[in-house]
Amino acid sequence: MSGRFLHRVTLQTEQGPAGDDEPTYGDSVTWIPCKIVATSGQETYRGRQLETTVNFVVEMRTRVVAPTDRLTIDCGPAEWVGISMNVEWVRHLPYDDGRPAITEVYCTELAS
Repeated sequence: MSGRFLHRVTLQTEQGPAGDDEPTYGDSVTWIPCKIVATSGQETYRGRQLETTVNFVVEMRTRVVAPTDRLTIDCGPAEWVGISMNVEWVRHLPYDDGRPAITEVYCTELAS
């Protein structure tokens, strides 16, 4: 397991009341071992502003992630450390070869 999951993330869950305009997040689980892959990215002009979007897939062996959560990269490539990613959707994969199941978390990092 240590060779496969070289990155670490912090899971942040929404703490404020449901329906808030500005959701607040608090650390729920820290230093989760995972594998992070940047799958796509794009640059879009909105008015006169350039908006960049990067999509990630995060593989981990925990099932506590929900689509309302956020992940922050704690350990990995230097240019990724500190990035906050919104969880778009979560997919639980079945057990493989007697190992615990893997959860794939599809995330979007939005930086203006």
